[in-house]
Formats: sequence, C-alpha cells, structure tokens
Amino acid sequence: MLDSTPIAPFLEFSLIRAGPASRAGFTLAQRTGFGADWKLSPSFAVGAVVRYFTALDPQGTLGSTGLSGLEFGLRLVLVPAAF
Repeated sequence: MLDSTPIAPFLEFSLIRAGPASRAGFTLAQRTGFGADWKLSPSFAVGAVVRYFTALDPQGTLGSTGLSGLEFGLRLVLVPAAF
C-alpha cells in the first residue's frame, strides 16, 4: 500500500518443500498468485487473491502430474501506525 491509489495489485511467488515424497507425491512445488488489496482507511485494507499450486517434481506413476490446484482467498490487512 505504498502507492496513492486505494487499490494495490500484487503478485506472489513461492517455492514449497514437502516430504516425504511417498505421502505428498512430490518434494518441491511452486505457488503463484495474483490479487489486489483495497485500502479502506489508513490502517485497514481488504483484498482477494487467486493462487495456483503445482508440483515441480511429481513422483506419480503413469504420467501423473502430481498435486496441482487453484485457490481463492480473502485477505484482511492491518497496517501498523507510521512512526
């Protein structure tokens, strides 16, 4: 929320390490997301995000791509008072 507009778009990129591979079906995955926060007051904002999760090294058989999925989320953002 460093810009002067009330809506702040953002991108998220994450790497996830899981284990054991026999249980999760992968050991390394990526999560990519995009969304926006809407500033309602100087210390409060709400937002929404859409994330996509996919395994980078699937351990499945018969051409399985491993775990993947789409996630929708709502965010509550509390901004601490400026010093």
